[in-house]
Parts: sequence; structure tokens; C-alpha cells
Amino acid sequence: MKKLIAGGMVAAALALPGAAFADTGQVVALYQQLIVLLQQEIELLKKQALTISRTTGEAPFMTTFMVQDLQGNEAIDFGDGRSTGSAGCPRNAKGFCDLSKIVEHTYQLPGSYTVSLLRTIDGKAHVVATYPISVE
Repeated sequence: MKKLIAGGMVAAALALPGAAFADTGQVVALYQQLIVLLQQEIELLKKQALTISRTTGEAPFMTTFMVQDLQGNEAIDFGDGRSTGSAGCPRNAKGFCDLSKIVEHTYQLPGSYTVSLLRTIDGKAHVVATYPISVE
């Protein structure tokens, strides 16, 4: 529903130039509403991008990762110098690691790590979401 509302607001904002509004205050208010909706949508996507079984524990700490909304061009950077591609992995048709199954990773040393889910868009890797991991 939010996508439809945000999409409709984008269409309305782009279709109606500022001159169509009685004053610039209406334009500003419309864009502020649009920004709030888009920020909410981004936060929702981040929360749903990657499922992690556990985020805290003692070393050696093993946890699992599951990519949500898999598009086939994702990679997981575990934040400890390793990623889904660093240890070798089965490749999908696009040449990326096949993340259609649960991925296990073990953190050997205590520390705070930032896991990043990356998605390749137009040939460039973009961070979709980040998650903290704490190993004692």
C-alpha cells in the first residue's frame, strides 16, 4: 500500500509543476510528505533485506544468513575481511554467489563486526543494509 501511495505522490509531484500550486508552501509540504514516505520505505526494505539467526555470542561464533527478496546479484560482506565470494561458492547464472540457500559464517575472534548486504545495480555494488554482530 505504501508503494502505491509513494508512487502516486511521486507521479503527482512530477506531473504537476510548482506553478500549478497556489504557493510554494504546498510544493514544500508535498515534497516533505514524499520524503517521509520514502524514508519509511527504505527502513522497511533494510529490515527485510537479510535475516540473521543470531547477532551476539562467544567466539568462535557461528551464525546463519538468509537473503530476503533475492534478485541473484547479492553478496554478503561479513565485516571480518571475508565475504560470500572469498571462500568460493556455487555461482548462479549471473556469476554471483548463489545465495538462495542459508549461508553459514563463523567469527573466530571477539569483536564488533558490521555485516553488509550488497546488491549490484547497473554494474556497481551498493550497500542495501548493514547489521551489527557482537562476538565476545
